[in-house]
Amino acid sequence: MRSGKVVRMSSKGGATEPVSGLVEVHRAQDQAEALVIKGLLEAHGIACALRTHIVQSVHPFTVADLGAVQILVTLRDQAEAARLLASCRQSP
Repeated sequence: MRSGKVVRMSSKGGATEPVSGLVEVHRAQDQAEALVIKGLLEAHGIACALRTHIVQSVHPFTVADLGAVQILVTLRDQAEAARLLASCRQSP
């Protein structure tokens, strides 16, 4: 039986300290937004991980920042991921 590793989420906005070489590039308001961003990053060859405080299958709703999801990438991919996300925000 595999056991998972609990990774604590930062209560502050913005980037968090590296966890196992991963850094936050975006904090989505819910799982749907996080999955869209994850798909975008992976389509451009950037592997990422999602991290949240709640288990979406148990609590499939969000209230304020309760359902916030961090999108994490490696330190090596951080600049490229940030550039890609910034260019998407500027698109009309």
